Amino acid sequence: MAIEPSIVFADEPTGSLDSVNAGLVMSELVSVAAENGTAVFVVTHDVATAAVAGRCVTLSDGRVVEG
Repeated sequence: MAIEPSIVFADEPTGSLDSVNAGLVMSELVSVAAENGTAVFVVTHDVATAAVAGRCVTLSDGRVVEG
């Protein structure tokens, strides 16, 4: 994050974290996006993590079913 990328891809960034630290990670990703205009793409199975997103695209059996 120090180099201020224009895009961040995060695959299950909160997968191994407790709820407090997961919230901190997501808060940081949201802050980076807002402050630097960074696009953040998060892949997750966690509903709480997905709820932070400005837009969600849901896949089922390899196909977009919502989004």
